[in-house]
Amino acid sequence: MSKYVELRALSWYSFMEGASSTDEMLGRAHELGYEAFALVDRNNITGALEFSEAADELGIKPITGVTLMFSDADDETPSPVTLLA
Repeated sequence: MSKYVELRALSWYSFMEGASSTDEMLGRAHELGYEAFALVDRNNITGALEFSEAADELGIKPITGVTLMFSDADDETPSPVTLLA
């Protein structure tokens, strides 16, 4: 088993940013022997249940998260904050 754990994967539920389905990402992670994998789509958790169920079927520990974009009134450029559960 691999000791590497992907902690910032974006699926196609990160609209206009991710291109892969959760099944594709987890299939590859399984091929590489990952023990765990984190899905952190941007500003939503739409794929969380699908991701968690698929990871369980493959024996991969699902780490569900989200990357939220925050900005204050004076800052036009939002900053990302990633939360993992």
